[in-house]
Amino acid sequence: MDKKLDYDEVINRMCFFMNKANLSARATSFTLDHGEQFMKRILNKSVELKVSTLLEFCDIMNITIQDFFYLGNNYNENDKNLLDMFKQLSNENKDIIIDLMNKLKWQTKKPNYCLAFDFLKYYATIFDITYRNDSSNRWLLQSTLVAHG
Repeated sequence: MDKKLDYDEVINRMCFFMNKANLSARATSFTLDHGEQFMKRILNKSVELKVSTLLEFCDIMNITIQDFFYLGNNYNENDKNLLDMFKQLSNENKDIIIDLMNKLKWQTKKPNYCLAFDFLKYYATIFDITYRNDSSNRWLLQSTLVAHG
């Protein structure tokens, strides 16, 4: 279950992104066109953060407001790129990716020999390979691939 976002978490995320950008509170204040103590007062909670300031903050950190709230301290470029690519997929392709991710999550709980067999079964369907169980309880693969020329 996801942790509920509170004001302290918003402040923590601001600190995370300032550290990631290698900016001090003072430098961030100046970048936001405020006095040098501006961010320090927000981080110490002596001044409440305005939405307009948060939007400006995201802009100077080169992140979207979605990056700030959705990914927060788990933010990294790979996750952001993956989400951006996922948004561009058709609903059918999104369902395929979600199904694959669920299978990968389920497979991490299985022993390695099960993973190997599932891998073979998966690729057997892609390459039209049939498999059957012989009398000694071993799986035999029979390829029906046709050479393309």
